[in-house]
Amino acid sequence: MQGQQIPSGSQESGSKDSKDQSHRIFEDPAISEAIKEDPLFKFLSEYWKQVLVIVAAAVAIFYGREAYNRNYLIAMQHGGDQLATLRKEYAEYEGMLAELEDLKTKVQNQAGKKDAKALKDKKSEGTSEDQKKLADLEKRLKDKREQVLEMAGYLEQSHPPYPQIGKIYKALVARHDGNLEQLKALLGGFNWQQTPEDDPARFYAENAALVLARSLVDDKESYSQARSILKNLAEKGLYAAVPAALTLARISATDEEKAEARMALEDLIKRQPEQVELIEPELNKLR
Repeated sequence: MQGQQIPSGSQESGSKDSKDQSHRIFEDPAISEAIKEDPLFKFLSEYWKQVLVIVAAAVAIFYGREAYNRNYLIAMQHGGDQLATLRKEYAEYEGMLAELEDLKTKVQNQAGKKDAKALKDKKSEGTSEDQKKLADLEKRLKDKREQVLEMAGYLEQSHPPYPQIGKIYKALVARHDGNLEQLKALLGGFNWQQTPEDDPARFYAENAALVLARSLVDDKESYSQARSILKNLAEKGLYAAVPAALTLARISATDEEKAEARMALEDLIKRQPEQVELIEPELNKLR
């Protein structure tokens, strides 16, 4: 009858029956039969909570990885910007070093041998314009050196391969300072021969060894070590083989050293024939 009220007891009973039915959903004969026939359905009906946890974990990992990748790309871009700045600062630093040497030579030539010795001992009291320029340049060079080291330090805190590059630049500054011990400490841990050939770090490891060898060449006590590093790079290197072999040839003085360098260059032409134009002029000097 229209407008007839359903007793509240009937509503409660209906609600209770509905809940009971929901709890007994998998007891429905049709569903039970489907579970028996479908292994996937059976698995989901028994382990749906575990599946839900796994799916939630997978989603969390996915979004976590996406966030990591975004942060990584941002960090790499930041590292690239820092490297560009460092290269600019270091180029200016090297330019100032060359300018300093030229200016020192000019001042020494003007002052004569006696005054040159006094200048070297920092006892010169000359007031010439060049000496004033020299003092100003030395101050600016000191500031530039600190800027280079500061930028290299920032780079060391970035993602690979930037920390390796930062160390190499610090080592270059140490070489200009004449601090071989610090240079060895900075470059001694690269171990290029133990770095896989397909690892991007191999490039920086080989170049670190090249910087180390070239820095040790002029030191009598380290000359043999320098030649050994250059020889290994020339024979087994991928990225620094050519500059290492050319350096090995140019520092060779005895017949034995020249023969060793010639053999390294000839072997390198076979391994890297595309570099023949760079290698042949130096090789011809040894023949």
